[in-house]
Amino acid sequence: MTIFRGTSLIRALMFASLLAVPTASARADAPTVVNNPLNLTVPIPSSPFTCPFDVQVQLTGYITDTYRDGVLSMVHFHFITTFSNPSTGKAISSTTDLTRTHIVFSGDGTTATVTDTGIDGVFTVPGVGNVGAVVGRGTAIIPAAQAPGITTGPVIPVFQAGQFTGVFPSACPYLH
Repeated sequence: MTIFRGTSLIRALMFASLLAVPTASARADAPTVVNNPLNLTVPIPSSPFTCPFDVQVQLTGYITDTYRDGVLSMVHFHFITTFSNPSTGKAISSTTDLTRTHIVFSGDGTTATVTDTGIDGVFTVPGVGNVGAVVGRGTAIIPAAQAPGITTGPVIPVFQAGQFTGVFPSACPYLH
């Protein structure tokens, strides 16, 4: 019987000593959030992959980068994408509401594997309907420098689920 009482006492003393030992803080530092306003207009020259006439794309909104312990952990894209024909003034627009997570940089720091989830654009024409949409979840390998912002390429898709229908060339008749 005294062995059990002693064991209980030893356990109680061990537990009390654990409470007295300082441990790493369970509270992490607050993330650093950087809001980047976006107002960008880029010409898209005519080509067999776009339209037979010049188009321009305008992005207006913001990109929010979140860093934890100095490492990029999440990017939120929230902006309006507008494709327009400068000569006719015709345009189609869509909201982009996309979150980039699971950002893993390569050992040499040249590429990053990222997962984007959300709406990258749903372009509709009144009376016609959807002429292009990128909605869902995708994982890709991109240049590391482009991880905190807009990816211009090259992009190596790893996984896609959802609707990935490019806006070109199906939008061209509605911009002409």
